[in-house]
Amino acid sequence: MSLAHLVPFFEELTANNEKEWFHANKKRFDKEIKAPFEDLVQIMIMLLGQEGPPLAITPKDAIFRIYRDVRFAKDKSPYKTHLGAVIAPGGRKAPGPGFYFQIGAEGLMVAGGCFQPTKDELLRIRQAIAKDPVAIAELVEAPAFKETFGPLRGDRNKILPKEFKPVLAEQPLIANKQFYYVTEPGTDILADEKLPQRLLEIYRIGKPLQQYLAACCLV
Repeated sequence: MSLAHLVPFFEELTANNEKEWFHANKKRFDKEIKAPFEDLVQIMIMLLGQEGPPLAITPKDAIFRIYRDVRFAKDKSPYKTHLGAVIAPGGRKAPGPGFYFQIGAEGLMVAGGCFQPTKDELLRIRQAIAKDPVAIAELVEAPAFKETFGPLRGDRNKILPKEFKPVLAEQPLIANKQFYYVTEPGTDILADEKLPQRLLEIYRIGKPLQQYLAACCLV
């Protein structure tokens, strides 16, 4: 399934990010943009569910709204310039790691891991790293992972709880307060009729780390 036609729409939206333009193009958005994106998300729910664990969610559970929350934002643009979805056992609002992808003006972006771990999840991830600092290193240093995603990303705490400080020199990732990875394949991949399979290939590269984080978080 080719979704290359989504990019020009979001380029237009970027140049016309206002309610009047969007309202005039709402039917076009619903039929030509939102509907095919929902179809892709449904396919990915099926494919990732076959990989395990089973997924009892719908596209509605996974897809983020295009409307921005501007209450506390300096940028008052009312709309996001992409559509994104998180596929995880509980959908976009669930705790634990998830598989995220978005299509927008810049093309396709894919990510995974724990972007906003809870306090308890962060503690358990750090406990796992402290117990075995090598385990996470092997995952993020795997050749396919590094080639696809580069280094593991995430903001870091400047001050660590004292029980984790001895591990810092051996494994700096213990200071992270986020654990996520990103790749930006761009626009050409969206014209690939095997787009769901391409996304599945990317998911499988990050899957070992996803499983590691899930084992930490979903206890």
